[in-house]
Amino acid sequence: LKDRFAANFTWRRLWIVVTLLWLLVYIGVAIFLRKRQKANLFFACVFGGIFGGVAVSWYFAIIWPTLTSMIPSEKSAQFSGLLVTISLFGTIPEPFIYSAIVQTTNYYFLAAATLLPWLLIGAIIMSTVDFEKGAAQAGQTGGRVVNAVPLQPSAVSSTDVQMSCA
Repeated sequence: LKDRFAANFTWRRLWIVVTLLWLLVYIGVAIFLRKRQKANLFFACVFGGIFGGVAVSWYFAIIWPTLTSMIPSEKSAQFSGLLVTISLFGTIPEPFIYSAIVQTTNYYFLAAATLLPWLLIGAIIMSTVDFEKGAAQAGQTGGRVVNAVPLQPSAVSSTDVQMSCA
């Protein structure tokens, strides 16, 4: 069942799932912030924390394997640094825009709604990426979620693990 399930998911489909999860989080938080009540703010924080945590963990669980499937293995450090730099650069304008709108309008719903265009821009960019072509150009086998041979539990003994940890 696991192999059949994993064989049906490409990197593009997983990115669509992560983008939809982020969209759910943004819309859910915006709905809770419609009214300016402390209870709604509490539930917005709880909802955003739970589903936002899942979305962030899925994002980081998918972004590194996606990157490594599309780059040559001898240049992995170079491209990993580029990915981190671009990811951090993207986090600079969002808090300032959100804070400026909250300070000028005191309307949290509008401030949360301004984050949606960033999500849509990212979704448009990710929909144009050809993961299979990138993996082929890098000389990697990629495009599918499961493209490596699974590790057999009997192949590693407990003494090997103890020796490697020492």
